Amino acid sequence: MDLPSTASDTANAVLAARGQETQLRRVVDESRVPMVVVDNERRYLLVNWPALLTFRLSLAEMRGLRIDDLTPADSVDQMVAAWRRLMQTGRSTDPYPVATPDGGRFEIRFWGLANALPGQHVLAFAAPPFHDGKPTQAAELDPVPRSLLTPRELELLQLAADGLAGPGIAEELVLSPATVRTHFANIYEKLDVGDRAGAVAKGMRLGLIE
Repeated sequence: MDLPSTASDTANAVLAARGQETQLRRVVDESRVPMVVVDNERRYLLVNWPALLTFRLSLAEMRGLRIDDLTPADSVDQMVAAWRRLMQTGRSTDPYPVATPDGGRFEIRFWGLANALPGQHVLAFAAPPFHDGKPTQAAELDPVPRSLLTPRELELLQLAADGLAGPGIAEELVLSPATVRTHFANIYEKLDVGDRAGAVAKGMRLGLIE
């Protein structure tokens, strides 16, 4: 399975952003391609939305794991060899099996760039859609949001999760009620939900808010 053309575009963007933290994180965050950033211990530092949807884990759950934790027991040697190639050559493209916490398994092909930032390594990958560890039709999965929420939109969504209604959010953020309504309309569109409760639920499931 080859990486799709969008992944090639993302790889070029990562290379162009190498060494520039703000730009690199923006590339990872905004990519439609599943991407992660890991440290020298193979711990997940940054996981974008497509990757969270692929692994079916929240951001909080991913940040508590290492690549090793999502590697099938019979493929640890393969993972270590791929990691060694990435560290030695600076770049690597390899097939790789992934194990899910519920016992599922699926195959990916990843493209990696070592030390995109000092001690931080970017991995972009292609994988079949799955549900409960089994391949499935893409339509059965939640759609990837059309764009990322802005910091302000995340603030509003978190306040809604904390129980504040529209007027309370407007007062807290010193915004007009109309502006709050506009922000929420944008949030609903980006998360592909129909109301505030749905946005809060999906935001929590994706690990965007607490």
